[in-house]
Amino acid sequence: VMKSKRVVLSKASYQVLIDNNEKLADAERRANDANKAKSDFLSSMSHEIRTPMNTVLGMNELIKMTLADPDLSIGEKINRVIGYSDGIQHSGEALLYIINDILDISRIESGKFEIRPAGYHLHKLMDDMIPLFRLSAEGKNLIFNYEADEELPGYIEGDSVRVRQIITNIVNNAIKYTKDGSVSLKISGRVEEETVITDLREHSVM
Repeated sequence: VMKSKRVVLSKASYQVLIDNNEKLADAERRANDANKAKSDFLSSMSHEIRTPMNTVLGMNELIKMTLADPDLSIGEKINRVIGYSDGIQHSGEALLYIINDILDISRIESGKFEIRPAGYHLHKLMDDMIPLFRLSAEGKNLIFNYEADEELPGYIEGDSVRVRQIITNIVNNAIKYTKDGSVSLKISGRVEEETVITDLREHSVM
């Protein structure tokens, strides 16, 4: 005949058991949050990598089209190719920037991006991107319109790579989901003391 045994926990032991269970539950939550942050970060990065890669391929296509255009003079071809080459250079730098983000383990674990401010020329930045936007729009038989506020300063302090990513993603999505008509991009802003506040507007007309 087996006799049942009853285990009696003291109040202190019971509290230790509860504390350990809470610590285990908290550790599990933090592990799940970390895994989600990594997944979200890498998912976002995979999307961001496509942006500069598409730009490189698009600029290369423009170079080939320019060189094959019989209506352009040698001088015009050289000027255009130099401009497209600059776009490829900037896109390559952006791609390297993103790869550095991916390789930074601490940033992957936090799931956060780092803003790296530096001086850049706003109008030059846009001049690099507009030809590719037009090429993408023409590929869908769309009209692409661009307008920039002439009052905006040419030289701005900020993270040009992130600005490029934001504008490119917005415009590419507009072109992607516009079936016919046009896509317009307008950049305006105002200066408050030493801060430039920009306003980015995109709209599609179908």
